[in-house]
Amino acid sequence: SPAPAGLSEPAITDFTKPRVLGGSGLQRRQAEEALDAAFAAAGRLLKSRAAVDQMLQAASRPEDTVGWDKRIVELYIDESGCAGDDGGPAWADAGVICPWTVYEVYGDKRLLERQYDSMVRFIEFCTARSTKDLLPPAQYHCFGDWLSIKAETPKDVIYTAYFAYCTKLLSRSAAALGKQADADKYEALYQRIRESFNRAYVEADGKIKGDTQCVYVLALSADLLDEAKAKAAANRLVENIRNRGWHLSTGFIGTKDLMLVLAKIGRNDVAYRLLMNETFPSWGFSIKHGATSIWERWDGWTPDKGFQDPGMNSFAHYSFGAVYQWIVENIGGIRSDGVGFKRISLSPQFGGKLNHASVGYDSIRGPIRSAWKRNGDRMDWDVTIPANTTAVVRVPTTDPGTITESGKPLDQCPWAKKLKSENNVTTIELQSGSYEFNFTPDLIKLIVPAMEITTPALGSDPK
Repeated sequence: SPAPAGLSEPAITDFTKPRVLGGSGLQRRQAEEALDAAFAAAGRLLKSRAAVDQMLQAASRPEDTVGWDKRIVELYIDESGCAGDDGGPAWADAGVICPWTVYEVYGDKRLLERQYDSMVRFIEFCTARSTKDLLPPAQYHCFGDWLSIKAETPKDVIYTAYFAYCTKLLSRSAAALGKQADADKYEALYQRIRESFNRAYVEADGKIKGDTQCVYVLALSADLLDEAKAKAAANRLVENIRNRGWHLSTGFIGTKDLMLVLAKIGRNDVAYRLLMNETFPSWGFSIKHGATSIWERWDGWTPDKGFQDPGMNSFAHYSFGAVYQWIVENIGGIRSDGVGFKRISLSPQFGGKLNHASVGYDSIRGPIRSAWKRNGDRMDWDVTIPANTTAVVRVPTTDPGTITESGKPLDQCPWAKKLKSENNVTTIELQSGSYEFNFTPDLIKLIVPAMEITTPALGSDPK
């Protein structure tokens, strides 16, 4: 997977080299964006490990290494004293995010080991250019929540949230590599950034500076809030979506984690509503108007304005496609329990306007499939588990005795072991193979899209 045409350097940021990325600033940012802004989902969608490995390896040529202080001055500080043409927060972090994601998805430590020193240098760079309180410097580059819809997210919130997030990833990487002293060091740094984030941007009632959907998504995704403020922030996020007629306002940064955060806070009802929307701005809006791939802009074309500026209006642009990760993990219920899908978790969130869904993922261990269909008052759920793996599946039912596999009672399936039944969920451990489950679902656990309740106007039918 060579660098995109026009780039004289590999399309990945390594923060030890004076020539991080060649080509124009726009080309560099596009390369960083392609690798970072939606890589967590792309790593699950594509067999992308080899491509990312090659790009990271090519960017780590020791012959290009120069003194760290000199590099910072030459590469990131321009004549005005402002940070130079790096990707900025959420783009430039690709050098930390991508190696960790490859490890998470593929379970291969080799790339993580090779890139570890570069990841450390990036976090040390961020630390050095931040204030003593670990907040943004007076001048730095940041795109903001790029292409958001009438929602200006403060750039200092983005800077600090991503600094914290990548520091947390570095701590986890160190732990995975057995570098416990480093893991403790960067966990402590993460906690300090977290404290600064709260002092600088979070009010006592959980309101975050900017009060956009994106700021709440960033804080909740990176676990930057204590329990009480996290609950308040979750409520503010949902209220913001409701006040926009159950529509999102997020751009590249916020959309990456919006749906995942809604799942995290137990509001997949809102996530389903956003997924099913067909009015602007939404994925369904573009599909309704002929899209067969993800658009760069929510308003790449609209009935009232037509096409956006052709200078920047791609109709095959991955970023908003990050929703795919939510689809796999929630509609399909497919997650890795640990790293590399050696152990699999299956827990679909049945609901929305969907009567059936079929989700497949070609993991490093082999194909995983989760396909469900409502069948009257029953639910059919077909599952495929690859060889040499095990899976834990969670069946939402009020009556465990109604669960059958291939038409037979569950206890007659030699490759399925019932672990427990509690809170109307039956947990089963499965060995490799294909299974056909049928059960009576817990209707309370069927996700219904969030609906706005309005009071009838005077004189209207009270029904």
